[in-house]
Amino acid sequence: MKKNLLAIVAVAFAIAFSAFTTKPFGTDMYLTYTSGIQKDVNHYTQSVNNPGAKAGVDVLAWIKIPNDADAFITSGEFNSAFEVLDQVATTSNSLDDDTEGNVTVSGLVYRLEKQDAP
Repeated sequence: MKKNLLAIVAVAFAIAFSAFTTKPFGTDMYLTYTSGIQKDVNHYTQSVNNPGAKAGVDVLAWIKIPNDADAFITSGEFNSAFEVLDQVATTSNSLDDDTEGNVTVSGLVYRLEKQDAP
C-alpha cells in the first residue's frame, strides 16, 4: 500500500509541476527605421519597447519582429522578416509601398507601422 501511495503522490506532483511550467517564448523586437536602405538591419535601432502608433501612413516608421530567442535581430532574421512584410512585389526593397498593419505567419504576428512623410 505504501508503494502505491508513493507512486500516486509522485504522479500527482509531476502533473501539478508540469501544469505551471511553460514553454519559453522569445521577445518581440521593435526596429525603428532611421534612414538609408530599408532592407538593411544596420539602418534601424533595435529595442524590446514598443515605439507606439505613429500618425500617418506615408513612410516606414518601425517594424515588429515577434518571438526572437535572444532579443537581438541578426541580418538573416531581419531579411526573413522583411520579406514577410514586403507584400508589394517590387524590386525597390522598400516598405513605404506596403500597407500598415499586421502580417501573421505560422501564428507569429509581424507589424509594419508607418508615419507621415517628414
